[in-house]
Amino acid sequence: MTVEEIFKELATHALKGMMVHEEMCNYYDFLGLKGYRKCHEYHFLS
Repeated sequence: MTVEEIFKELATHALKGMMVHEEMCNYYDFLGLKGYRKCHEYHFLS
């Protein structure tokens, strides 16, 4: 595995994680669970 392939996999994994946390933010916001939304927002931003 080349260095480029490793970084491509890392970038893909990070992007998927950000998308999951963004979706969860929207989900918890819809349900009115602001504390859980804030938790996922924190993970999205970090």
